[in-house]
Formats: sequence, structure tokens, C-alpha cells
Amino acid sequence: MVLITSDERLKKIGEKAQGLSLLREIPEWARLKEIAEEKKREQLAALSRKIMSTQPLDQREVDFNRGFWTGISWILDNPEASNTQLKKALAKAGITGE
Repeated sequence: MVLITSDERLKKIGEKAQGLSLLREIPEWARLKEIAEEKKREQLAALSRKIMSTQPLDQREVDFNRGFWTGISWILDNPEASNTQLKKALAKAGITGE
């Protein structure tokens, strides 16, 4: 078993993340956003049906889903920001992406 140090792990993540700023330019990114929005609408419709029924709501599930969809939306809307944050973390660790 090969152990990867924290610095090596961060460097590998940095190497994989260099293409994040290019994501908006590929057609698949727009399709991924469409799919995510469709799934979100489906989940909201299911939640609406549950609210209108006599079934009790699980507040933890509601809170989880709210956070999940907020995170998904942010990632899909801001790939450049994700890349910037990653670069800052790598710089703080003293790792360059080159």
C-alpha cells in the first residue's frame, strides 16, 4: 500500500482542477446543469406532494436537500471560483500546479 502525503494529494487535486475554468465552454457542462435542474424540480415536486399529504416531514431531510441543492447550484454556476479557491489552498500549502 502506497501512502500519499497531504502535499502530494493536494498537488494531484490541483493538477486535476486546472481545467475547471474551461468547463463553461464545453456543451456537456450546460447539459449537466440542465440535468441537475431537472432533478431538483423532480425532488421539489415530490416534497410538495409530501407536504400536501398526511405524511410527516423530516426536517433533517429538508435541511440536507436545501444544502445539497445550494451547493450543486453554486458549483455549476461558479467553476472558476472553485478553481480559484483550490489554487489558494494549494498556494497556502506551498504547492504550485506546474
